[in-house]
Amino acid sequence: MRIPANPSNVVFSAVTARAERDDAFRLVHDAYVRIGLMEPHPTGMRTSPRHAAPDTSVLVARRRGALVGTVSLILDTHGGLPMEAFIDVSAQRRASLRLAEISALAVVEPDVTLPLIQYLYRECIERGVDGLLIACVASHSRFYQRMIGFSPFATFQQYGEIHQAGDALFLDLAWYRPNGGRFPLHTYLESGVAAPMSTLEKAS
Repeated sequence: MRIPANPSNVVFSAVTARAERDDAFRLVHDAYVRIGLMEPHPTGMRTSPRHAAPDTSVLVARRRGALVGTVSLILDTHGGLPMEAFIDVSAQRRASLRLAEISALAVVEPDVTLPLIQYLYRECIERGVDGLLIACVASHSRFYQRMIGFSPFATFQQYGEIHQAGDALFLDLAWYRPNGGRFPLHTYLESGVAAPMSTLEKAS
């Protein structure tokens, strides 16, 4: 598979300031409403207490200062994971030393999608995550399974305010890192871990 070059004039970073996080949650809300995944919310944001928690990584992509993408990484702490409101993740928790859930992925410029996922992957490794969960609608589920190597373990008819059926997926990162070479995006994702931070923070 030919992976496109990282886009120009894009900066990837983790944000902690309340205003920057709110901007990210507004982008997710607007993107999900636009494609029919959810109804508009009075706050204009898609968020939850776990998204707002200080141990959650909110990652963003900016092009020339404008927010063009975001994704959150929610660690399995005493507050649990959003997925647990709908799906039993006890087996995945037992299989992992540090479990986390990918949430609130949205982009407004498609060419930042893969680099943002690469940046997320690096965040997982740096934070010691060895088990990764994601809930996604069927069309996106196929991408995560075929291109990255996630495995389905449950289905859902509705996920909170997301009114579409989909799959709950799991990736055993401890296995995947040394053994996932048959999946098309494995080398690309791993190259982000090895790259200097400046390469990811300011793609050229």
